Amino acid sequence: EAIREIVSSMPEGIVVAMAMSDGTYEKVDENFPALSSRLHHRFFMHPLANEEALMLVEKRVRAYQVQRSSQMPLEEEVVVKANELIEGNPRRLLKLLGRAVDLAVLLGKRRVDMDVFDSILKVDAPKFDYVKKSTEKYKEELFILVEEFDGGPAELEAIAEVMEATPSEERTKLEAMVIAGLIEKDAAGRYYVPPDKFLKEKEEKAPPEPRWKLRFRRRKI
Repeated sequence: EAIREIVSSMPEGIVVAMAMSDGTYEKVDENFPALSSRLHHRFFMHPLANEEALMLVEKRVRAYQVQRSSQMPLEEEVVVKANELIEGNPRRLLKLLGRAVDLAVLLGKRRVDMDVFDSILKVDAPKFDYVKKSTEKYKEELFILVEEFDGGPAELEAIAEVMEATPSEERTKLEAMVIAGLIEKDAAGRYYVPPDKFLKEKEEKAPPEPRWKLRFRRRKI
């Protein structure tokens, strides 16, 4: 209501902009129609294409680079692979590549190549694959638990804050995820993704053992 009052009474030359997820906008539209009716334009951010991801990473690198170099500190293949893994989300892309840069520094490397990134993927890929296989309805909560809270356990209030939702709204969704078997709840009431869920994803990806073996007969010569 306070924002609606500002929008209704503000003088010319002032722009009020808000950034939110589709789910949050739907809640605002449902609960505060007087506010949503005063919003003149909506801009949608589509998932980054690989070319856009490369441009974004280059801009971020140039902004923080101390010594200019024609060579990027991240291989193009790494950026493309990371962008495909996190489905074109800019914030998640930069966060994942930031971890890869940190690991490269620890290893004494001047560039993030696929060897460095593969080390990150050994830990992260099963988690992201598990999230991608879930229904769209719960995907955002799973991403938050995996990325922001490293799988949990996390307090309800903390999850609700990141999700831009009220604790009561988020509790309903998280409890439904517990019933669906996507996450679990500990004795303190905190939510988490069981580590064995990621292990199962790895096992499913592993090629099955062959049921037959080649047998050779020995012949006397």
